[in-house]
Amino acid sequence: MNQGTGRDRFCPSLRPWRIFFAMIAPLLLGLALPGLVRARGHVPVARVPLKKIMTVDAYERAGLNRLTAVQRRDFEAWLAKHLQEMSNLIHPARVSPAPRAHQSTRPSVPARFGLPTHRRPPISGNSMESRIEGIFRGWSGATRFHLANGQTWVQTDSGYFRISPVLNPRVKIKKLLVGYVLRVRGYGEQVFVTRVH
Repeated sequence: MNQGTGRDRFCPSLRPWRIFFAMIAPLLLGLALPGLVRARGHVPVARVPLKKIMTVDAYERAGLNRLTAVQRRDFEAWLAKHLQEMSNLIHPARVSPAPRAHQSTRPSVPARFGLPTHRRPPISGNSMESRIEGIFRGWSGATRFHLANGQTWVQTDSGYFRISPVLNPRVKIKKLLVGYVLRVRGYGEQVFVTRVH
């Protein structure tokens, strides 16, 4: 007859637990772990019902029949918690990344109108309308046009045009084969421009 290890001789109460963990724990882990993994994210199982999942012979050999009802309940609760922790180590919960707000990496077509394309697909549309900010008196040589939409255009030809001061006039910039022309609404004159901002 096996007398057990030296530790078992000095502390006989440890022997049933050693038998339980050596013989029964792998079986319990195999039976309980899949259910706990499926239930991950929900309220964990409160107790592992040892009497229902173990045979009577295995239950008695492990010495579990000598536990009081309170001891058995506490042990079953501890075992359930332990198996849940082990399942979290084996299958850690995946944290879904926080949803990012949809941001376009490219500015809209009107915001890029007139800027060099830098090997990008051509901008759709061939005209754009806005207002010149402030008082407008015409152009002469290298006039800059600061528009309400944030764009800045500069005159590229040597044309000259003078009118009485107008506040925030509407303009239309049209794309031609040879560049862009700016026309102030209500006037027949136009000037070649290029966008600088």
